[in-house]
Amino acid sequence: MGMMFCRGCGGQIHESAQVCPHCGAGQNVGIDNFPGAGGKKAMPWLSIASLIVGILCALSLFDESDWDRETTVGLGIFAMVSLGLGIASVNREKAGRGMAIAGIVLSVIAMVVYLGLMSDN
Repeated sequence: MGMMFCRGCGGQIHESAQVCPHCGAGQNVGIDNFPGAGGKKAMPWLSIASLIVGILCALSLFDESDWDRETTVGLGIFAMVSLGLGIASVNREKAGRGMAIAGIVLSVIAMVVYLGLMSDN
């Protein structure tokens, strides 16, 4: 078994030592502790869901057929789900914040149009 140098004080310690006997510094550094070194990263699921639902709401605006009140209300609820997912993502996660904001913007635009269509009916 070999020797290595302490990460805290630089003294020689045994390679299996978890803590330096000289200074008390911890020695076990896994690959997950290094940023960008292949450690697990949290997936921004709320952001992705908000963006996808927001895009679907925006795409529904290009449908040229006449909608009845039930369809408009259903699509409005769909847009509110996207808005809720986006707001939850912005408040919880740092990763994917741009996607969440894009989902919020798309869902708000869709909700405004849906409200306009509901007032016409």
